[in-house]
Amino acid sequence: MSITLNEAEIVCLRKLAELYENGTPMWQFNNDWESIGLTSETFLPVLGMLKEYGFIENVTHMSSTRFAVFGVSPAAVQAVREIEANIEAKKVKSQEGKDYVESLKLTLKRHPATAWTFIIITAIGFLAVLVHNVMAVLQDFHIIDR
Repeated sequence: MSITLNEAEIVCLRKLAELYENGTPMWQFNNDWESIGLTSETFLPVLGMLKEYGFIENVTHMSSTRFAVFGVSPAAVQAVREIEANIEAKKVKSQEGKDYVESLKLTLKRHPATAWTFIIITAIGFLAVLVHNVMAVLQDFHIIDR
C-alpha cells in the first residue's frame, strides 16, 4: 500500500520522529498542539491519519481531548527517512537536467515522418562534409586544381 501524506501530516510526522530519535517515544497533550506542528483545528484529522498508518500507537483519549497521550512508533522515523530520501532524489534528478538523447529517441519513435526527415537531413550533412573533406585532400596533394 502506498502512503500519501499532506503537508500538515509530514510536518507533524517529522516532529514526532525527532522526539522519538531524541529518546521521547511518548507524547502528552499540554495545551500545545503547536509543539508537534498542529493546531486545534488540524490535530484530529492529522493524528487520525498518522494512527491509521501506524506512525502513532497506544493512543489514550481523555474526556477533554482526543489523542491526549500516545506513543510514537519507530515506523514514523523510517517514514521520515524515506520522505527525506525521496526529496533528495527529486533534487538530484532535477539538477541533472533534461536528457536530450532520450527526448530525441522518444520523439522519433512517436513521429516516423520526423524520424525519416531527421535521417535524410543527417545523411545529406554527412555526405556534404565527406565531399568537402575529400576535395580538400585532393587539393592538398595537387591531384585537382583549386
